[in-house]
Amino acid sequence: RRESIQKALNSSLGVSNDNNEASEHIAKPSILPVVVGGTMMYLQWLVHGRPDAIRPTVEAVERATNKIDSFRIDTESDAIASKPNDSLLESIDKDEPIKEDDLSNDETAWKEASDYVSSLGPVFAKRVDKLPGRDWYRLRRLLEVAYTIASKNNQKEKSEQEILQHLTEKEVYTGIRSGSLPDLGYDVRCFFLCPDERMTHFHTVDSRCEQMLLRGLLKETADLHVRGGLPEGSQVTRAIGYRQALEYLNRTDAKRGDEGAFAAFVDVFATATRQYAKKQMQWFRRDESFAFVPVKMEWE
Repeated sequence: RRESIQKALNSSLGVSNDNNEASEHIAKPSILPVVVGGTMMYLQWLVHGRPDAIRPTVEAVERATNKIDSFRIDTESDAIASKPNDSLLESIDKDEPIKEDDLSNDETAWKEASDYVSSLGPVFAKRVDKLPGRDWYRLRRLLEVAYTIASKNNQKEKSEQEILQHLTEKEVYTGIRSGSLPDLGYDVRCFFLCPDERMTHFHTVDSRCEQMLLRGLLKETADLHVRGGLPEGSQVTRAIGYRQALEYLNRTDAKRGDEGAFAAFVDVFATATRQYAKKQMQWFRRDESFAFVPVKMEWE
Protein backbone atom coordinates (compact mmCIF):
# COMPACT_ATOMS: atom_id res chain seq x y z
CA ARG A 1 0.00 0.00 0.00
CA ARG A 2 2.85 2.35 0.84
CA GLU A 3 4.43 1.67 -2.57
CA SER A 4 1.12 2.40 -4.30
CA ILE A 5 0.85 5.75 -2.53
CA GLN A 6 4.47 6.52 -3.36
CA LYS A 7 3.89 5.83 -7.07
CA ALA A 8 0.72 7.92 -7.07
CA LEU A 9 2.55 10.84 -5.46
CA ASN A 10 5.43 10.55 -7.92
CA SER A 11 3.03 10.43 -10.85
CA SER A 12 1.10 13.49 -9.70
CA LEU A 13 4.30 15.49 -9.29
CA GLY A 14 5.88 14.39 -12.55
CA VAL A 15 8.56 12.31 -10.85
CA SER A 16 9.97 9.07 -12.26
CA ASN A 17 9.15 6.01 -10.19
CA ASP A 18 12.45 4.46 -11.24
CA ASN A 19 14.95 6.96 -9.90
CA ASN A 20 12.76 9.44 -7.98
CA GLU A 21 14.11 12.33 -10.08
CA ALA A 22 11.96 15.06 -11.60
CA SER A 23 11.01 14.43 -15.19
CA GLU A 24 11.99 17.33 -17.40
CA HIS A 25 9.89 16.14 -20.31
CA ILE A 26 6.52 15.82 -18.61
CA ALA A 27 4.49 18.97 -18.17
CA LYS A 28 1.60 18.38 -15.80
CA PRO A 29 -0.76 20.74 -14.01
CA SER A 30 -0.22 21.18 -10.31
CA ILE A 31 -2.00 18.42 -8.39
CA LEU A 32 -2.48 18.20 -4.62
CA PRO A 33 -2.38 14.53 -3.56
CA VAL A 34 -4.67 13.73 -0.61
CA VAL A 35 -4.30 10.54 1.42
CA VAL A 36 -7.41 9.75 3.48
CA GLY A 37 -7.81 7.18 6.22
CA GLY A 38 -5.42 4.75 7.83
CA THR A 39 -4.93 3.51 11.37
CA MET A 40 -2.58 4.98 13.94
CA MET A 41 0.52 2.91 13.26
CA TYR A 42 0.13 2.95 9.46
CA LEU A 43 -0.17 6.73 9.28
CA GLN A 44 2.76 7.16 11.65
CA TRP A 45 4.88 5.02 9.35
CA LEU A 46 3.70 6.98 6.32
CA VAL A 47 4.30 10.43 7.82
CA HIS A 48 7.30 9.78 10.08
CA GLY A 49 8.91 6.69 8.55
CA ARG A 50 9.64 3.16 9.70
CA PRO A 51 10.45 2.71 13.40
CA ASP A 52 13.76 1.48 14.71
CA ALA A 53 12.41 -1.31 16.92
CA ILE A 54 14.58 -4.39 17.28
CA ARG A 55 13.34 -7.49 15.44
CA PRO A 56 12.46 -9.99 18.19
CA THR A 57 13.61 -13.59 18.27
CA VAL A 58 11.12 -16.43 17.99
CA GLU A 59 11.88 -17.42 21.58
CA ALA A 60 11.28 -13.87 22.81
CA VAL A 61 7.92 -13.67 21.02
CA GLU A 62 6.75 -16.95 22.53
CA ARG A 63 7.95 -16.03 26.01
CA ALA A 64 6.38 -12.55 25.87
CA THR A 65 3.07 -13.96 24.62
CA ASN A 66 2.94 -16.52 27.42
CA LYS A 67 3.81 -13.90 30.02
CA ILE A 68 1.11 -11.45 28.91
CA ASP A 69 -1.43 -14.26 28.63
CA SER A 70 -0.64 -15.34 32.18
CA PHE A 71 -1.69 -11.95 33.57
CA ARG A 72 -4.99 -11.99 31.67
CA ILE A 73 -5.80 -15.62 32.53
CA ASP A 74 -4.95 -15.20 36.22
CA THR A 75 -7.13 -12.12 36.69
CA GLU A 76 -9.98 -13.66 34.71
CA SER A 77 -9.88 -16.72 36.96
CA ASP A 78 -9.84 -14.54 40.09
CA ALA A 79 -12.78 -12.49 38.83
CA ILE A 80 -14.92 -15.57 38.11
CA ALA A 81 -13.97 -17.27 41.37
CA SER A 82 -14.86 -14.19 43.41
CA LYS A 83 -18.34 -13.91 41.87
CA PRO A 84 -21.02 -15.96 43.66
CA ASN A 85 -22.48 -18.78 41.59
CA ASP A 86 -26.05 -17.67 42.27
CA SER A 87 -25.15 -14.20 40.94
CA LEU A 88 -23.91 -15.73 37.68
CA LEU A 89 -27.03 -17.90 37.38
CA GLU A 90 -29.21 -14.89 38.04
CA SER A 91 -27.58 -12.99 35.18
CA ILE A 92 -28.04 -15.95 32.84
CA ASP A 93 -31.70 -16.43 33.86
CA LYS A 94 -32.43 -12.80 33.07
CA ASP A 95 -30.60 -13.04 29.73
CA GLU A 96 -28.54 -10.01 30.74
CA PRO A 97 -25.36 -9.45 28.71
CA ILE A 98 -22.23 -10.00 30.80
CA LYS A 99 -19.78 -7.18 30.20
CA GLU A 100 -16.31 -8.06 28.97
CA ASP A 101 -14.56 -6.25 31.83
CA ASP A 102 -16.69 -8.10 34.39
CA LEU A 103 -15.36 -11.44 33.19
CA SER A 104 -11.77 -10.71 32.27
CA ASN A 105 -11.13 -7.99 34.83
CA ASP A 106 -9.09 -6.38 32.10
CA GLU A 107 -8.20 -3.27 34.07
CA THR A 108 -6.59 -5.28 36.88
CA ALA A 109 -4.76 -7.48 34.39
CA TRP A 110 -3.44 -4.39 32.58
CA LYS A 111 -2.23 -2.83 35.83
CA GLU A 112 -0.29 -5.95 36.82
CA ALA A 113 1.12 -6.57 33.33
CA SER A 114 2.14 -2.95 32.69
CA ASP A 115 3.73 -2.73 36.16
CA TYR A 116 5.76 -5.83 35.35
CA VAL A 117 7.03 -4.44 32.03
CA SER A 118 7.81 -1.09 33.70
CA SER A 119 9.80 -2.88 36.41
CA LEU A 120 12.22 -4.24 33.80
CA GLY A 121 13.93 -0.86 33.57
CA PRO A 122 13.55 2.91 33.07
CA VAL A 123 13.59 2.61 29.26
CA PHE A 124 10.59 0.28 29.28
CA ALA A 125 8.75 2.21 32.01
CA LYS A 126 8.97 5.34 29.86
CA ARG A 127 7.50 3.49 26.87
CA VAL A 128 4.67 2.01 28.96
CA ASP A 129 3.70 5.50 30.14
CA LYS A 130 3.32 6.60 26.51
CA LEU A 131 0.91 3.79 25.55
CA PRO A 132 -2.60 5.08 24.72
CA GLY A 133 -4.87 3.13 27.05
CA ARG A 134 -4.77 -0.65 27.46
CA ASP A 135 -2.80 -1.46 24.31
CA TRP A 136 -1.99 -5.14 24.86
CA TYR A 137 -0.31 -5.57 21.48
CA ARG A 138 2.27 -2.82 22.04
CA LEU A 139 2.82 -3.88 25.65
CA ARG A 140 3.69 -7.35 24.40
CA ARG A 141 6.01 -5.83 21.77
CA LEU A 142 7.90 -4.01 24.52
CA LEU A 143 8.31 -7.30 26.33
CA GLU A 144 9.53 -8.98 23.15
CA VAL A 145 12.19 -6.29 22.75
CA ALA A 146 13.27 -6.65 26.39
CA TYR A 147 13.57 -10.44 26.21
CA THR A 148 15.43 -10.24 22.87
CA ILE A 149 17.99 -7.77 24.21
CA ALA A 150 18.47 -9.78 27.39
CA SER A 151 19.10 -12.99 25.43
CA LYS A 152 21.62 -11.30 23.10
CA ASN A 153 23.50 -9.74 26.03
CA ASN A 154 23.43 -12.81 28.20
CA GLN A 155 26.30 -12.70 30.69
CA LYS A 156 26.97 -15.25 33.39
CA GLU A 157 27.93 -12.60 35.94
CA LYS A 158 24.77 -10.54 35.33
CA SER A 159 21.13 -11.50 35.64
CA GLU A 160 18.52 -10.59 33.05
CA GLN A 161 17.11 -7.97 35.41
CA GLU A 162 20.53 -6.33 35.84
CA ILE A 163 21.08 -6.18 32.08
CA LEU A 164 17.71 -4.54 31.40
CA GLN A 165 17.85 -2.13 34.34
CA HIS A 166 21.06 -0.52 33.08
CA LEU A 167 20.06 -0.12 29.44
CA THR A 168 19.96 3.37 27.98
CA GLU A 169 17.39 4.69 25.52
CA LYS A 170 19.95 4.75 22.70
CA GLU A 171 20.89 1.11 23.31
CA VAL A 172 17.26 0.08 22.77
CA TYR A 173 15.86 2.72 20.41
CA THR A 174 17.89 5.08 18.24
CA GLY A 175 14.87 7.34 17.83
CA ILE A 176 15.62 7.59 14.13
CA ARG A 177 12.90 6.68 11.63
CA SER A 178 13.58 6.13 7.95
CA GLY A 179 11.66 6.47 4.71
CA SER A 180 9.15 9.15 5.74
CA LEU A 181 7.40 11.29 3.14
CA PRO A 182 9.24 14.46 4.29
CA ASP A 183 12.53 12.54 3.90
CA LEU A 184 11.51 11.88 0.30
CA GLY A 185 11.02 15.59 -0.34
CA TYR A 186 7.27 15.99 0.15
CA ASP A 187 5.67 18.86 2.05
CA VAL A 188 3.17 16.92 4.21
CA ARG A 189 0.25 18.56 6.02
CA CYS A 190 -1.72 16.34 8.41
CA PHE A 191 -5.25 16.83 9.74
CA PHE A 192 -7.42 14.78 12.07
CA LEU A 193 -11.19 15.21 11.67
CA CYS A 194 -12.31 15.15 15.29
CA PRO A 195 -15.99 14.66 16.29
CA ASP A 196 -17.24 17.77 18.08
CA GLU A 197 -19.57 15.82 20.40
CA ARG A 198 -18.58 12.57 22.14
CA MET A 199 -21.98 10.91 22.58
CA THR A 200 -23.01 11.54 18.98
CA HIS A 201 -19.72 9.99 17.90
CA PHE A 202 -20.39 6.91 20.04
CA HIS A 203 -23.86 6.54 18.51
CA THR A 204 -22.28 6.73 15.06
CA VAL A 205 -19.76 4.03 15.98
CA ASP A 206 -22.54 1.78 17.33
CA SER A 207 -24.52 2.29 14.13
CA ARG A 208 -21.48 1.33 12.06
CA CYS A 209 -21.08 -1.90 14.06
CA GLU A 210 -24.73 -2.74 13.47
CA GLN A 211 -24.30 -2.11 9.74
CA MET A 212 -21.31 -4.47 9.65
CA LEU A 213 -23.45 -7.19 11.20
CA LEU A 214 -26.33 -6.56 8.81
CA ARG A 215 -23.94 -6.78 5.87
CA GLY A 216 -22.73 -10.22 6.91
CA LEU A 217 -19.84 -9.93 9.38
CA LEU A 218 -20.72 -13.23 11.08
CA LYS A 219 -21.06 -15.13 7.79
CA GLU A 220 -17.82 -13.62 6.47
CA THR A 221 -16.01 -14.60 9.67
CA ALA A 222 -17.43 -18.14 9.59
CA ASP A 223 -16.47 -18.63 5.93
CA LEU A 224 -12.92 -17.39 6.51
CA HIS A 225 -12.56 -19.51 9.63
CA VAL A 226 -13.69 -22.68 7.83
CA ARG A 227 -11.27 -22.02 4.96
CA GLY A 228 -8.39 -21.42 7.36
CA GLY A 229 -8.23 -17.72 6.56
CA LEU A 230 -8.17 -16.70 10.22
CA PRO A 231 -5.24 -18.59 11.77
CA GLU A 232 -5.06 -18.49 15.55
CA GLY A 233 -2.82 -15.73 16.90
CA SER A 234 -2.51 -13.90 13.57
CA GLN A 235 -2.80 -10.13 13.24
CA VAL A 236 -6.05 -10.33 11.27
CA THR A 237 -7.62 -12.66 13.84
CA ARG A 238 -6.92 -10.09 16.55
CA ALA A 239 -8.68 -7.35 14.56
CA ILE A 240 -11.77 -5.81 16.17
CA GLY A 241 -14.83 -7.47 14.67
CA TYR A 242 -13.20 -10.74 13.66
CA ARG A 243 -11.96 -11.37 17.20
CA GLN A 244 -15.35 -10.87 18.86
CA ALA A 245 -17.18 -12.74 16.07
CA LEU A 246 -14.87 -15.74 16.44
CA GLU A 247 -15.39 -15.83 20.20
CA TYR A 248 -19.15 -15.74 19.67
CA LEU A 249 -19.18 -18.40 16.93
CA ASN A 250 -16.82 -20.73 18.83
CA ARG A 251 -18.56 -20.50 22.21
CA THR A 252 -18.97 -23.90 23.83
CA ASP A 253 -22.47 -23.32 25.22
CA ALA A 254 -24.14 -22.42 21.91
CA LYS A 255 -27.88 -23.10 21.61
CA ARG A 256 -30.77 -22.05 19.37
CA GLY A 257 -32.50 -18.77 20.10
CA ASP A 258 -29.76 -17.65 22.48
CA GLU A 259 -30.58 -13.94 22.32
CA GLY A 260 -28.61 -13.22 25.49
CA ALA A 261 -25.34 -14.49 23.98
CA PHE A 262 -25.91 -12.50 20.78
CA ALA A 263 -26.72 -9.33 22.74
CA ALA A 264 -23.53 -9.81 24.78
CA PHE A 265 -21.50 -10.27 21.57
CA VAL A 266 -22.91 -7.07 20.03
CA ASP A 267 -22.20 -5.16 23.25
CA VAL A 268 -18.58 -6.38 23.44
CA PHE A 269 -18.02 -5.67 19.72
CA ALA A 270 -19.40 -2.12 19.95
CA THR A 271 -17.52 -1.40 23.20
CA ALA A 272 -14.19 -2.52 21.69
CA THR A 273 -14.82 -0.33 18.64
CA ARG A 274 -15.63 2.72 20.76
CA GLN A 275 -12.51 2.16 22.86
CA TYR A 276 -10.41 1.91 19.71
CA ALA A 277 -11.89 5.15 18.34
CA LYS A 278 -11.04 6.87 21.62
CA LYS A 279 -7.54 5.41 21.54
CA GLN A 280 -6.97 6.78 18.03
CA MET A 281 -7.85 10.30 19.16
CA GLN A 282 -5.50 9.99 22.14
CA TRP A 283 -2.74 8.75 19.85
CA PHE A 284 -3.07 11.54 17.27
CA ARG A 285 -3.36 14.27 19.92
CA ARG A 286 0.19 13.43 20.97
CA ASP A 287 1.44 13.80 17.40
CA GLU A 288 2.22 17.47 16.81
CA SER A 289 2.19 16.88 13.05
CA PHE A 290 -1.60 16.54 13.09
CA ALA A 291 -3.93 19.53 13.40
CA PHE A 292 -7.32 18.67 14.91
CA VAL A 293 -10.32 19.92 12.94
CA PRO A 294 -13.72 19.74 14.74
CA VAL A 295 -16.42 18.07 12.64
CA LYS A 296 -20.13 18.11 13.38
CA MET A 297 -21.53 14.58 13.18
CA GLU A 298 -25.17 13.77 12.62
CA TRP A 299 -26.91 10.71 14.03
CA GLU A 300 -30.51 9.60 13.70
